[in-house]
Amino acid sequence: MPEPEPEIGTVVSLQLRKWDGTPHRQLTTTYLGSDDYGRWVGHTSLLATDEPNVATGRRHVMLIPHAGLFLAHFNEPPSRNSIYADITTTPEFGQGDDGWVVATVDMDLDVVRTIDGRTWIEDQDEFAEHTSSLGYPADLVTSSRAAATRLLAAVREEAEPFASTWPRWIKQLIV
Repeated sequence: MPEPEPEIGTVVSLQLRKWDGTPHRQLTTTYLGSDDYGRWVGHTSLLATDEPNVATGRRHVMLIPHAGLFLAHFNEPPSRNSIYADITTTPEFGQGDDGWVVATVDMDLDVVRTIDGRTWIEDQDEFAEHTSSLGYPADLVTSSRAAATRLLAAVREEAEPFASTWPRWIKQLIV
């Protein structure tokens, strides 16, 4: 039996935390649908744990993959970064007491692609520091590094969904 899906337009809360359980980022998003790559949500404002809602006036979509250790953020211009992907533990998507939720642990490493095409893995120093200070298990360190390397290659090669797929989803989000 297929997993239940929210209706298009349903609010989905994205909750990222750090390995020690502290909140990292919270976003209120809108469910846009799903495809072969995963579930797509979008937002036009950011709700962080330490700042109020700030409207950006730009559209952003996110991919919660069916498989993979990441959450990919796709941004329309004039955002400096067209793609910003957090390396995470396996994202958990489901319906909780307060509605639909995506929950995962941010593993510090990020794959970034700027609007001019430069692409790299960011926050490797933070990952190294937290590996020790937060006590990341060895298998999680290995899988996080491997996920970042695979994702970097996919973004650089413009493999889908990092080429023409995400712009179709962003067009569905009304500002």
